[in-house]
Amino acid sequence: MQVIERKENFSGSRLWVSATGSAFMDGFVLTSQGFIFLLAQSVFQFTALELGLVATAYVLGSFIGSMGFGKIADVYGRAVLFRTVPWFVAVLSIAQFMSFGSLSWFISRFLFGLAIGGDSPIAQAMLSENSSKVLRAKRLVFLMTAWFIGAIAAAVCAYLTVKADLPWEAFAAIPCIIGLILGAARFNAPESVQWLRSKGRNEEAELSRVRLGIELEEIKPEVKAVDQTALFKPRNLKNLTYLSVFWICQAIPVTVLLMFGPVLIGALGTSSFDTDVVQLVLTDSFFLIGSLAAIKIVPQFARRPVTLWTFGIMALSLALLSPGSVLSDFVVCLLLSVYALSYGVQSVLDYVYPAELFPTSVRSTALGILGSISRVGVFVVTLGFPMAFQGLGVQAVLLIGAAICMLGFIVSWIWAPEPSHH
Repeated sequence: MQVIERKENFSGSRLWVSATGSAFMDGFVLTSQGFIFLLAQSVFQFTALELGLVATAYVLGSFIGSMGFGKIADVYGRAVLFRTVPWFVAVLSIAQFMSFGSLSWFISRFLFGLAIGGDSPIAQAMLSENSSKVLRAKRLVFLMTAWFIGAIAAAVCAYLTVKADLPWEAFAAIPCIIGLILGAARFNAPESVQWLRSKGRNEEAELSRVRLGIELEEIKPEVKAVDQTALFKPRNLKNLTYLSVFWICQAIPVTVLLMFGPVLIGALGTSSFDTDVVQLVLTDSFFLIGSLAAIKIVPQFARRPVTLWTFGIMALSLALLSPGSVLSDFVVCLLLSVYALSYGVQSVLDYVYPAELFPTSVRSTALGILGSISRVGVFVVTLGFPMAFQGLGVQAVLLIGAAICMLGFIVSWIWAPEPSHH
């Protein structure tokens, strides 16, 4: 016990930064894989099927990681995995260059997804469980903001790699730097106060509370361990089911833009690498602007209206974008920006909703399940987009995306809960 007492303090700001680093890393690594294959076309001589399978490997790994790591964290604690995952990512970033075959890169992308996908629910739980009620919503909003910053950083770094005439390996190794920085930031992180209390380990919880500088009255009085079957109580199961649909309807359309952005934007009328990157950075910037706007919107407005309005606007934007090349560049840019802005506002509810709807004892498990379910949709669209794009064309792909957003609107109209304590 004395060893624990001598540990240095771990400020709330440091926890916030190190937790948001998970979302930044996810955004960077997910969106970077398209640029890797673009920058190293002469190296990766993959067939269309092999390329699709390698692209889906990250999603598959994320599916397993978010489900499995979330469960482990609810049972055994958050801190150990929270501290160690970034180091694994750093090592993996170097190991990926051992072979450039399709199988080795499938395994590499799978392991990236396993680690980063597993880190996401743990980072969310750590942040939500160790923040005051006043700061919780704002800090969770910044998780989504960090994801978009990571996506923008990937596009900018790819552009700078080309302009500086650097080898593609320099771009592909950037996650190593991210992992090292994040690992150092999380070093010696304390266990979650609420998790320790939920297990009845009140003395350790008090030590963590002191190290984090949290006032006693800011901690929820959750001191009893609750059986994991609590997740399947009617209220929690209903919320879990709704949020599963909510996340899938978000994830499928946006995945096309984030993972296949250069292909999609090129089909809408652009033709050069520079133009594609500029448009992608602009679109990602509106994702970011929307998530930043949500810092003010989410704490002030009820969750249900925000969900309905954003789904409706996204559906309309994609439907109007479907004519494709007959639209002017300005209109294409405007509609993509409106979609991105609306998605940015709505996406922060991915973090806020679960924190408000699920108790500590099952929150990380719920987040893991939700992350895994949403990644099923991402997996399908990642594998199926090349075939759909080739067989149906960009107009049909955009209309399908609009229909999925409209499904999200309809389901939310019928089923969306309104947390009473937001």
